[in-house]
Amino acid sequence: MGGLNVLPDILETEASLLEWIKRLPSLYKPSKTHTMNNQAQEILQLQGHRFYDFSWQVSGDAWTELYMKKTRKDKLVQISQWLIQKNMSSIDRLLNFIIKEKFCPDKA
Repeated sequence: MGGLNVLPDILETEASLLEWIKRLPSLYKPSKTHTMNNQAQEILQLQGHRFYDFSWQVSGDAWTELYMKKTRKDKLVQISQWLIQKNMSSIDRLLNFIIKEKFCPDKA
C-alpha cells in the first residue's frame, strides 16, 4: 500500500464553532486508517501474505504549503526517494514475493 495521509492540523483553543464543525470529519481519519490497515493485515495474513504500508503522513498545512511551491516537483522527488530508501528492505521483500508468485508459482 502507498499513498499520502494528510493528518489533521492542530486546532487553536480559540477556534470558533464553525471551525470545530469543519474539523470534525478529519478527527477520525488516523483511527480509520489504522483500523483499515489492521483489517487488511489480518485478511492478508489469513492467506499467508504480508501487509506493507508505504504511506507518507503530512499535516494539511504542510501539504498545502508544499503544493503552492514552485519547486514542489523537486520536493516530491526528494520525498519519494526518501520513502523508497526508508522502506528499501520491505520493498525488496514485496517485489521478490510478487516475482515468485507471478513467474514461479510452484516455488511461491
